[in-house]
Amino acid sequence: MDITDTMDLKLQTFDLRTKIKGFESSFDYKGFYQALARMRGCLSNKFTYAEAYTTAGYKPAVRAKFFPL
Repeated sequence: MDITDTMDLKLQTFDLRTKIKGFESSFDYKGFYQALARMRGCLSNKFTYAEAYTTAGYKPAVRAKFFPL
C-alpha cells in the first residue's frame, strides 16, 4: 500500500510519542520504520514509501520452525 503522501505524518508520530512518554529510546524506531517503508516502496517498483499487509488466515508457503502451521 502506498504511504508516500502520509509518511511525514507517520514520522511525526514518533516525535510525539517520545515527547509524551518523556524518554528517548536507545533504538532508532523512527529511522527503522522509515527505512522499512522505503525498502518496501523500492520492492513495489511503484512507490517511494509503502507498507505491506496480509489477510487474516494467511499461512506462509514455507514450512519451517519459525512458521508453525
